[in-house]
Amino acid sequence: MSALVSTGVAAQQQPAPAQAARLQVSLAEAVRRALDVQPAVVQARGNQRNAGASERAAVGAFLPSISIGGSSNKASSNRYNSATGQIVTVPSNTSYFGR
Repeated sequence: MSALVSTGVAAQQQPAPAQAARLQVSLAEAVRRALDVQPAVVQARGNQRNAGASERAAVGAFLPSISIGGSSNKASSNRYNSATGQIVTVPSNTSYFGR
């Protein structure tokens, strides 16, 4: 019985055929892949991206900016008349401010 078990395990551990494991890459593709992971090239690409962002920020500093704002205030329509000691209802007063 142990012979059957070891035969089954040995059959499962056989390597894949050599053709399936082989990857063919052209010279140009190999050079491109090597440059993609080379630290100096990766750093140079980062520097280039940062320089482009700095350039856009510098150009943006010369663009005009617009600022708007506004507010409104509605005063109560009830007033206290100190001469008579009564609360008097008057038309409400609303003011607006914009800039």
